[in-house]
Amino acid sequence: NTNDPKNKNYRMRVDTELLYKVFRLRMLGGYGGDDNVAPNIITSKTKVISKSASIEGEYALKMNLLASGRFEYLQQESTPLNLNFNNLYARRYVAALGYSPLENLKLVLEYKYEIANSSINRLGTMGLTFGF
Repeated sequence: NTNDPKNKNYRMRVDTELLYKVFRLRMLGGYGGDDNVAPNIITSKTKVISKSASIEGEYALKMNLLASGRFEYLQQESTPLNLNFNNLYARRYVAALGYSPLENLKLVLEYKYEIANSSINRLGTMGLTFGF
């Protein structure tokens, strides 16, 4: 409603999936920009560019046993460098094994290895999903 500060942003995203017999491949990519990430601060004119990509392969070992691997990439950079916004560079490698003994019950073991700006994170999780 006001002339200042103005905020222009955009996002573009592409998703695709290929399936061949028991193998599924998913690929995603995104690109976006924001001209003013803090519109409530009048002196802030920081532009942020965001890039993301993900690729995942999933293989059905048996009818109810799935193995998958995924790579994720995220990059967010600000220009000019702003002390209120931290640039982010992250890569994640994820391996998962899923077992579904019933149609509405799924058990998943997942291991995530993440390389961020100045740290390495390792996380293993187990999840149980029940649908009714």
